[in-house]
Amino acid sequence: MFEKSRRVVLGAALAAPVVGTAAPASASPAPASPAPRASSCVTRMLTTEEMARGVRSQVKCFPTDAEALASIGFRVMVTREGTQFQPTARATSMGYFGIALHWKVKDGWLATDPRIQALKVAVNTCDGGGVNLVGTGYENEVKSTESPCSRTKHYDLPDYTGDLEVTGVGDANLTTSMVGRVSAIRYFSA
Repeated sequence: MFEKSRRVVLGAALAAPVVGTAAPASASPAPASPAPRASSCVTRMLTTEEMARGVRSQVKCFPTDAEALASIGFRVMVTREGTQFQPTARATSMGYFGIALHWKVKDGWLATDPRIQALKVAVNTCDGGGVNLVGTGYENEVKSTESPCSRTKHYDLPDYTGDLEVTGVGDANLTTSMVGRVSAIRYFSA
């Protein structure tokens, strides 16, 4: 489960007008401070029971990968082999062992542009749990994927049915008519 996070709203405050005075003609409002861009989004894998009840995945976005992953109990480790997502004791206590990644571009794992971010899914089993992408900003957008499970099924319907494409462990581009048509994803071990 996600812990509730505090939302910080940045922007200019609106002042109530004062009756009987006028602002000088040269006065202009101070520019609003731009809100930080939320670029790293995470969710957790739904259980098969939640999926059967029609539960939708809840995606939360943060300015950085470190903040996003910390919200689900992981930390970013940069090694000579590349970037790894390490579960903390908190993630391990919830059963999470890995992160599945789903990109809106082909070859997402090769992207060097920091604006290209994957949806990161905390995975705690490869027994058919998954994510429902409806309303997440990733529905009908997934073009490449990476998973810790040996089989990842990408469905075009949000109830985990319809046309599908199966990818294996590791990274893969979707290659069929499913490119940009994914509404739900499930993770399996065989």
